[in-house]
Amino acid sequence: MTPACVRTGDLGVHAVRVPSAAPRQPRWADTVVLGLAAVLGTGMFIVFAPAAGYAGQWLPVATVLAVAAALLSGLSAARLAGAYSEFGDDRHGVGLVRPWAGRLASVAFLAGRTAAAAAAGRVFADYVLPSHPRWVAVVVVLAAGAANLAGVRPTLRGARVLVPALVGVLVVVVVIGSTRRVPPDWSMSALAGGLPPGPADPRLAAVIVPDPTAQPPVTALGVLTAAGLMYFAFAGFPRTAGRAGPGSRRMLPATALLALLGYLTLGQALVHALGLDQLAGDIAPLATAVGGADAPALGVLVRVGAAAATVTALVALFAGGTATVGALAGRRELPGWLSPPGQVGVRRRAGLPVIVVSAVLAAVADPVLTLTATACCALLYDALLHVAALRRPGEDGRRVWATVSAGTGLVLCLVLLVLLPTATLLVTLAVVLAGWAVTTVLPLRPVSLPPPGTAGLGTPRVGDGG
Repeated sequence: MTPACVRTGDLGVHAVRVPSAAPRQPRWADTVVLGLAAVLGTGMFIVFAPAAGYAGQWLPVATVLAVAAALLSGLSAARLAGAYSEFGDDRHGVGLVRPWAGRLASVAFLAGRTAAAAAAGRVFADYVLPSHPRWVAVVVVLAAGAANLAGVRPTLRGARVLVPALVGVLVVVVVIGSTRRVPPDWSMSALAGGLPPGPADPRLAAVIVPDPTAQPPVTALGVLTAAGLMYFAFAGFPRTAGRAGPGSRRMLPATALLALLGYLTLGQALVHALGLDQLAGDIAPLATAVGGADAPALGVLVRVGAAAATVTALVALFAGGTATVGALAGRRELPGWLSPPGQVGVRRRAGLPVIVVSAVLAAVADPVLTLTATACCALLYDALLHVAALRRPGEDGRRVWATVSAGTGLVLCLVLLVLLPTATLLVTLAVVLAGWAVTTVLPLRPVSLPPPGTAGLGTPRVGDGG
């Protein structure tokens, strides 16, 4: 059945309604597995340290706010995916809002994926070989990038194996962390750089608070900043929600609730085992919470779990980044040479810039900096997602609820965005705006007409860049 093209009013673009013979969507059980795979990953192993530095004893409140923002974004993503097939294909929101906003969303998505890959590489290094974190991070990023160029992609079968394994790691950390207290002389931070034993790594603390020797009192704004940093762990949830089938979208709140319970219990266990001061400065808090001379095997278990989670995340991040670069190049919003199709549809040239930039970031940037940049890009993208959802709030019977949900999500995303650490926020926004300017200028160049009979849904058209 040929999909019907419709004009979307004042959106200024064409959209395509989902055909009746749509591809098979994930079942509700698969939606839960994919949703948990999106949140039980790299973030679980890193976000508690910087968030604890800002939220202190109010860390659970920051976690609730981050999950609430992710759930509202997921509901908007699912609503849009149910209306337009383009969203399900691109996952960038391109074509759902005005063209300039669509390009901004694509660039934010791409920048977020790149920064997240660098953060995943550093988390792998900090847990597996903390004595040489930068070199190890570069190697693992390049290795995952090579797998991406070879056509390796994340699968549902892999998620079904990974999620139970990570849940097992989470249970071990919660049980051990809730029943013991770790002395400050066992710290992964001290192992990482030959530092004297102590409760915090000054390199990490310098990123979290201006003065690592005198942490300021916790404020409401600090809790919101912590929630913005915690959003790193849940940034993949809206993308998973956008791919959920119509019959399984009702499981999104249940999936978010499971993730919330897991992060709340894990956070409380880490606070009990390490204390807020040590947690705020530890580069590998989960390994510290269960490690030590009396339980070396459990420390190895956590490090193996971190390695599996980060490598899987890298493969997924590079797959999404490659698809984004290919889509932008296909519309002439990036140089066209980035988009030639390779074997089995893999756009190899499109993946190279994402891999190289991620490796450079992993070598020169601290993990909390890349974490903050990822959260910034994700919150900006999801804010645009809510704007698109407000333009199409839903059917008459659910229009009020859809408007309230998208409006609340938009406000929450913007609040968490502007309260992220200022320096990293400004640099990240400058990079995104520069990328947006490039994707705006390039389509203004004259392009040749496609050969007769080759124009289609994904083929760029003359004058289609604006």
